[in-house]
Amino acid sequence: MTASSVLFATEVNAEGVSHQNAVDEVAGIRAVLRLFNQHHGVYGRQLGLVVKDDAGQPSIAADETNYLSATVGAFALIGDAPSSIANSVSTEASSSGILQLFPTGQATGPNTANTVSPLTATATELGPLLASLDLANGTIAVVSSTTVPGIATDLGFKTSPEQLSYGTTGKLQGTAQLAKRVPDLVISFAPASVTTRLLATLAALNEAPTVIAAESSTSRAQLRAAVPTFHGTVMRLGPWVPRSALSAAWNGYLEAVDRLLAPKVALDPATLDGIYAATMSIELLRSAGINPSRRAILTSLARHRFDPTIPAFGSWSAATGFQGAVLTGTTRPVYVDGTRVTTTPPRLAAPPNL
Repeated sequence: MTASSVLFATEVNAEGVSHQNAVDEVAGIRAVLRLFNQHHGVYGRQLGLVVKDDAGQPSIAADETNYLSATVGAFALIGDAPSSIANSVSTEASSSGILQLFPTGQATGPNTANTVSPLTATATELGPLLASLDLANGTIAVVSSTTVPGIATDLGFKTSPEQLSYGTTGKLQGTAQLAKRVPDLVISFAPASVTTRLLATLAALNEAPTVIAAESSTSRAQLRAAVPTFHGTVMRLGPWVPRSALSAAWNGYLEAVDRLLAPKVALDPATLDGIYAATMSIELLRSAGINPSRRAILTSLARHRFDPTIPAFGSWSAATGFQGAVLTGTTRPVYVDGTRVTTTPPRLAAPPNL
């Protein structure tokens, strides 16, 4: 940070099946920074961004964090990351001094600010959802790159679900078992490209189970458009409140950001991850005053962690709506917050003032 500028940094996995997600997320971050820079930045400081590719490897992520802190001098790391990457970055951030602002709630460390509860709670949140929709009584399969710990318990299943996995290229593994017995429900924790392959495989088998995409990588409409031959029900669980539930002010903010997206990517969940991360980080920076310090930001956020009602936090509570998830693909969106399931949209705070 200087008298005229603030430099943020983000680390993404630009390899293989994660490449498009990285492009979309970075585009969302840059668009928000452009919007604020057009309105004099933060207390006159222009906002910049440097992007590094961690290839999805914790060791590379740690090296990049050290480089961004010691050589580049970035003020804070922003964006999203899987828990293994977030924890690796946290360890390095703790020793290097760089501020880490990750929205996943998964990382730990003295220089880390986790701003919302983790999406790893998805499995727990799915339990009451499936019970309310009467979906937990049939046969179930889970698509994940690793074994989902406690998945049967978290989802309230009486028996352990079948497991489908995928490799670094995104190729599904274990699909032969689908030809023998197609489950009534498939829950995919995989990237959109893998879930798309799953839908295509099911379509080729002329099967139409219910599929829930639980990874924040693309929208339900995009999944359906990618495989029009799949005739089953596609649902999506994620942290984003549907645009129809947003106020005119929030829709106006997102439209302003959308006009500044370059490259012109879709305003999909991965892009929204970037928009959310940048908005949250800028609001934290502004809340710390004209001469913010990393410690002041951490101290302020630690007092109000996971509380979307404080002024600094309320500005992006519309992005997540509440500390839960939203299931779309039903007659009306279904919201789950812990054990509470409702079709009533959450009350949303106002968007940030430019």
